[in-house]
Amino acid sequence: EIVGTTRIDYPRLRERLRANGADLLLGRPLESQVLCRFKEVLRDVMRENVTFVDGQVDVMEAMRIMQRVGATSLIVERRSPDDEYGMVLFSDIAKEVIAKNRAPERVNVYEIMAKPVISVRPEMRVRYCARLFERCGISHAPVVENDKVIGIVSYYLLVLGALDL
Repeated sequence: EIVGTTRIDYPRLRERLRANGADLLLGRPLESQVLCRFKEVLRDVMRENVTFVDGQVDVMEAMRIMQRVGATSLIVERRSPDDEYGMVLFSDIAKEVIAKNRAPERVNVYEIMAKPVISVRPEMRVRYCARLFERCGISHAPVVENDKVIGIVSYYLLVLGALDL
């Protein structure tokens, strides 16, 4: 009965819990108790199987790779150690190729990718990553540790992956 509500009437909830024999845990007020556990850091919610692609491949091949691995984003490899990672999303393909009536086999990934991309650390808290996404207008970010991409996070993973069901 409580699940699904967006606003909790704490006094009423406290009465119902006491009526059913439940007492407050450790004497803390009910408002400070966690009713739903969330995973705290990105390492716990990131997708680890990241697919890399060279920037020279054409968009048609990138779409085939995305379809084969079931991904909506690809990390574009660095061209040298002092270069930055890039990223191409389904939305980039839709906006820059399909909407503009360009032939995907004639467009290279490097022409439509985002580079440099904002990356995040695996120890970053999920809530701060969500704030970063909102403030920067992004929906995906590579997770980088020791100068290597070890995963990827998206709004989807932040929302559904963070909830500990």
